[in-house]
Amino acid sequence: MKKMKKLLTMLMITVITLTVIPFNFSSASTNHGSNLITSVSLDKTTVNFSEKFQVNYTWAIPDGTVKAGDTMIVKMPAELKLEAGLDFDLKDAQRNIVGRAQVNPTTNEITVTFTDYAESRTNVHGDMRVWVQLDRFTNIPGETTTINFPTKNGEVRLGITVPDNGTVGPPTTEVPANVLGKWGQVDANDPTLINWNVLINYDKLTIPNAVYTDTIAAGHTFVRDSLVVYKGDTDGQGNPRPANKLSDTETANMLKSHSAEGFQLELGSINQTVSVTYQTKMTNPTTGQVYRNEAKLTGTDVSENKESEVKYFGGDGSGTGETPDPTGSLELIKRDASNHANRLEGAEFRLTSNNGEAARTITTDAAGRVEVGNLPLGTYTLVETKAPTGFELDATPRTFEITADNHTTIQTITIDNTPTPDQPPTPDPTGSLELIKRDASNHANRLEGAEFRLTSNNGEAARTITTDATGHVEVGNLPLGNYTLVETKAPAGFELDATPHTFEITATNHTSVQVVTVDNKPLIVEQPDPTGSVQLRKVDAAATNKTLAGAT
Repeated sequence: MKKMKKLLTMLMITVITLTVIPFNFSSASTNHGSNLITSVSLDKTTVNFSEKFQVNYTWAIPDGTVKAGDTMIVKMPAELKLEAGLDFDLKDAQRNIVGRAQVNPTTNEITVTFTDYAESRTNVHGDMRVWVQLDRFTNIPGETTTINFPTKNGEVRLGITVPDNGTVGPPTTEVPANVLGKWGQVDANDPTLINWNVLINYDKLTIPNAVYTDTIAAGHTFVRDSLVVYKGDTDGQGNPRPANKLSDTETANMLKSHSAEGFQLELGSINQTVSVTYQTKMTNPTTGQVYRNEAKLTGTDVSENKESEVKYFGGDGSGTGETPDPTGSLELIKRDASNHANRLEGAEFRLTSNNGEAARTITTDAAGRVEVGNLPLGTYTLVETKAPTGFELDATPRTFEITADNHTTIQTITIDNTPTPDQPPTPDPTGSLELIKRDASNHANRLEGAEFRLTSNNGEAARTITTDATGHVEVGNLPLGNYTLVETKAPAGFELDATPHTFEITATNHTSVQVVTVDNKPLIVEQPDPTGSVQLRKVDAAATNKTLAGAT
């Protein structure tokens, strides 16, 4: 039993908690205040306290700044008081609703709640007009009051003057006649209703067989449940005293007929003041519309008619905007053909169209994708111009079309790239040397057999090179670096030239042959003094052809 009580207690706490916690399902909205108001004007600058006049606003929405549910709350300056009026819509020429305006005389504010109209249009702007009266406490007769209206560009200062007597213009109500008087005004709480007051027999004459007939003109209809009849004195301003109200039964007995167009009361013989109040419902109230009805009192020796009217002072306004041409969007996805999960960055494409749009270059991001929006209707072609690093170029044209039917759907194109086959590594750059060996005394004479030692500072092993029969030698595939060439053996018949010759192979000159020319001087050989020889021949003097041996 204790467990059951504990469970019931917990359930009651839960219910109470859920009841107290407020739930708010509305999305966040923005009040733009007077930041959308672009100008303010008055339709009159000299008015009396009882006169109604209009404040005219123009407004404009910067593109993309207002969403459905956003508001524009405009505070009326304290010098002016808003008239009770029907809420009104700001509509464009096609009757599309841009916003709905609510006029609140209590807070002296106009609240415009925008629809989604501005979300799909540009250059949305319009106007708004509301009826006001002067505040009697902040405006002085015979003086001009400066009224400040806030706008997006700062305050607009407008002057308004009240005449010395403060009574220029029509009176607020009509003074009732002695026998029959009538007046009306729009209800402050429900601006679709008009409150009518009828004052009968103000001078308390004796009127036998009194009948009151009320005929309502087009545009508004009689509200049966609002009918009240009073018998007795008024409060001095023509308003009935609550204590003089007849019962519903008494009123129903007097009501002989009624319809939407009026009613008739049989009052019988009267010798006191009778007041009748009732309401009519306006069927389609618009600013400036006049609502009329006719009051008629008949009796023995009495026939009085009275026509009355009420002018509706509601607000109104308008709006318009430009519908931009429809556009679409593209999503490009770049993948590795061998592994679709591998998205490829850095692929470049040229995007062209047939609708006059300038060609553009788009590049995939780190996620292997790129989005392009605001594409006008038309046919588009996509061609890859640069492949991602390590992948082969796919220059196949891809076409897609954005139409009036599909422009709200993203056009998705997926392109796969094949990895580039493995390539041998690029060798380091090398240069070459050409050595020319010449006779210093005759450059045309090229010298064979000269030997040189070639060394470098780049770790290359030293090598020996020898000039050929044409007096030159070529050495290729020399890595970048500084080289030294020293002759170690001279050509036959020439002096050795051991002077070091240096050259450098760099990244900028390695494609050019480095030419080194070395000249050798011929060797000079000393000749011995010249000598001669003698030959002695001994012959017989008698016979000269006979040689003689043994002579010393």
